[in-house]
Amino acid sequence: MKKYLLLISIFLGIHIALFGQLEASHWYFGDFAGLDFNTNPPTAVRGQLHTEEGCSAISTSTGQLLMYTDGITIYTRNHTSMPNGTGLGGNPSSSQSGLIVPHPGDSTKYFVFSVDEVSGSNGLRYSVVDLTLNNGLGDVILGQRNLLVIEDIKEKVTAVENLSQNFVWVVTIGTAPQSNPPTIPVSTYSNAPINTIYAVKIDDSGIVSNVVATTINVNISSNNGYIKLSSDGSKIALANYYDETLYLIDFNINTGEASNVQTLPIPSGFMPYGVEFSPSSEVLYVKGTDNNGSMAIILQYDLTNGPPYNSYNIIAQQSGYRGALQLAIDGKIYVAESDSYSTGRNFLSTINNPDQLGSACNFQFHSTNTANNSMCRQGLPQFIQSFFSRIATENVCVGDTAHFQVSSSRDIQIVNWDYGDSTTGTSGPSAGDPKVSESTHVYTTDGTYTLTAQIITTTNDTTQIQTNIEIYPLPVVDSIPDREFCDDDQTGLITTNLHGRDSDITSRQQVTGTYTVQYYESQADAEADINELSDPYTTTTPYQQTIWFRITNGTTGCSNVGSFDIIVHPLPDVFTIDDLEMCDDNDDGLVQFDLNAALSGILNGRNAADYTVTFYATQTDAENQTNPINTDYTNQTPGGETVYYTITDNTTGCTNIGSFNLVVHPKPEINMDDQYIVCQNDSTYIEAPAGFVSYDWSTGATTQGIYVYQGGDYTVTVTDNFGCTNDKTVHVDESGPATIESVSVVDFNGNENSITVFVSGPGDYEYSLDGTNYQDSNTFEHLYPGTYTVYVRDKNGCGLVSQEVDILGAPPYFTPNGDGQHEYWHVINVHRAPGTEVYIYDRFGKLMAQFTDADPGWDGTYNGVPQPATDYWFIVMLPDGRQVKGHFALIR
Repeated sequence: MKKYLLLISIFLGIHIALFGQLEASHWYFGDFAGLDFNTNPPTAVRGQLHTEEGCSAISTSTGQLLMYTDGITIYTRNHTSMPNGTGLGGNPSSSQSGLIVPHPGDSTKYFVFSVDEVSGSNGLRYSVVDLTLNNGLGDVILGQRNLLVIEDIKEKVTAVENLSQNFVWVVTIGTAPQSNPPTIPVSTYSNAPINTIYAVKIDDSGIVSNVVATTINVNISSNNGYIKLSSDGSKIALANYYDETLYLIDFNINTGEASNVQTLPIPSGFMPYGVEFSPSSEVLYVKGTDNNGSMAIILQYDLTNGPPYNSYNIIAQQSGYRGALQLAIDGKIYVAESDSYSTGRNFLSTINNPDQLGSACNFQFHSTNTANNSMCRQGLPQFIQSFFSRIATENVCVGDTAHFQVSSSRDIQIVNWDYGDSTTGTSGPSAGDPKVSESTHVYTTDGTYTLTAQIITTTNDTTQIQTNIEIYPLPVVDSIPDREFCDDDQTGLITTNLHGRDSDITSRQQVTGTYTVQYYESQADAEADINELSDPYTTTTPYQQTIWFRITNGTTGCSNVGSFDIIVHPLPDVFTIDDLEMCDDNDDGLVQFDLNAALSGILNGRNAADYTVTFYATQTDAENQTNPINTDYTNQTPGGETVYYTITDNTTGCTNIGSFNLVVHPKPEINMDDQYIVCQNDSTYIEAPAGFVSYDWSTGATTQGIYVYQGGDYTVTVTDNFGCTNDKTVHVDESGPATIESVSVVDFNGNENSITVFVSGPGDYEYSLDGTNYQDSNTFEHLYPGTYTVYVRDKNGCGLVSQEVDILGAPPYFTPNGDGQHEYWHVINVHRAPGTEVYIYDRFGKLMAQFTDADPGWDGTYNGVPQPATDYWFIVMLPDGRQVKGHFALIR
């Protein structure tokens, strides 16, 4: 039974997208070579593969790369290897080392099949990729990697989807199974004849354990060469390179069974390798070499002329080596080119019209170059063959007459149509071509509809094909507001950029897409899409003119026509306004003005109720009518600035812009420090800037500078040559050396001891333990026992004081073993605390020793007998009344 290609078209300008074929839009193969079929012709790109032969790739239905593989490593769309996707069971010398198959029941998962080469033992295996892993780049699921499917298969694997039942067959060939029916993993007979076609089913639940095995009447010994299913799933082509044999086998896409093996004729000494069917599945192509491996030959078979199949066409013959053939989404078959097994070429060839026989197929040698520093080798990426027989659709607008056409490889008897909107129809064969049938339909409501075509041929073969067709609404053109302008030159005409209106129109659209807007002077022009207006545009009708527009959604191809008016209003007059002047009342050059004082000049006798006047700090704000300022306004630029205003006609809303100046007479500027320091029992000199006529200090002095002897505020008033006065108050801080009031010590705490110094005095102080490195904190932490000198100095240089501080501590252990190290246990720095008494106890509370600060400490004996190595407890009675308890270890 044949599969059919459903073509949907419309007699308007429409963007066509091929759903279900764009999964094959990215190719990666050979030595870092790649092709991107999202462009026409395809764009040469670089990938990460470095393989002599088999490979596979997969993209989304919209043509975005997902992953690719050589059967050994899986690469993400970012061209990085998946963390768990390396070391798969393929081989660079395997004809069809890898194949990627989408999971029919889970759009986030893919099966990656790998095929070992002839001398390998991996057989057919699969790994499951989950695209939700690895930050959305995909990774192989742990525990679902390199799972065995069939034990002994021969470098060959292909796949096709049963479109009507939504499952996939993965097909390969190998030796006979040891059990019947075989169940995954399938055990086979090693070194047995290669005579069994295996079909592995993948449905919504995943891989089905029961495998369909069909023994065919052949005896193949060659592992090299391709196996391919036709895109309609009805035929298998099987090339056996070293056997010099080529077979065509019927395949039942519903049951997975193979039958009716046909031996295809080939030239003497021809070694077939790559095979591919044309898009209609009616023409088969085979590439191989002569038996010297130096002459590349491509054969063509007309599959409508048989069986039996007694002839072939040689469509290409030139020096070179064997290579793969692969159908692409542009309808061409691409031909892998290489000089030899180990030397590739930097181009591919194409069969441009593969459904045409003989020279009409238009074989083109050296048609497609690879990217720089990449080479084509023997292999090309393979895909599920049914990718190339799925439904092609286009976007259609509400109210358009959609024209549907379905074509078949056999004569059509009738086609039953279900348009998906509760309406149906039928169509017979076209008058000029019995293999074509056409239908039309108008959708009145937007939405997604499932379009179904049941095709019944004259041989009573029946195929049902479905596709989703998106019917898009027309763009919204209602309630577009008029565009109003003020008349700059009182002509009633305006020059404007019409496309500045685009966002007003496109922002109302509810359907996602890329919109374009065109403008016209009449409705007829807009509907006919003629005489489009260009920017800048000057109106031709004074004061009010209707503009028509045509909005088109570039994604859907849908257009609609609407209009709005351009209205031109006169501007209010502006007049010359006298400056507003004030003296500075402080030292910043800023003065608060009453802007209302300018209103009489702005209105110039006009009725204030008819106009609105608004003030702005900048011309830009006035032009944009943003950030208005209050009429009680303080200039922002010292010395004065220009203030802008808008005057708006309250009737028309038309606005004009004027300006006037604010002038501030400045005060003298006094540049002096704000803060000074005077040390106790000393003086400091404060001096005002030179250049003023007079100086008046708050001390009564009239000199430029004065000496001060104590802290406080001092004010000087200066007068410049213009009689402007200003004053400056400076603050003098007194500073002096510190008085250490007390020192707080935390000791007997290992290296967590601390010293905190408490001082008094008028200065700003900093603290040090070495007289060099100072800190703002009065606390020193993480100190070991010992004697420290604490320094306190005034940051203003007005004095330094110091005091010694002792920290005591208890050693955590001692080792009275005669080596001269740690022979006695005593309080660290105890000599700095005369009168200290120490008591040592064992864990039972027995007093082991008693000594003072003047004694050397405990030697670890009791009555002359060395005591055991263990923990002991101490009590230290300090002369300041403190009692410190703890324990330590005796170590021997």
